[in-house]
Amino acid sequence: MVQKEVNKKMKVYGTVQVLSAIVLVSMIYILGSSPLLNPPAA
Repeated sequence: MVQKEVNKKMKVYGTVQVLSAIVLVSMIYILGSSPLLNPPAA
């Protein structure tokens, strides 16, 4: 029982980490490659 719960949580955390990493990389890529999209006030 405990092992199944741990595996489930590990899978969820792994997915969240991958998604957050993709979001971070894409944000950095967009901000770095196209500064024209940023509003002047930022």
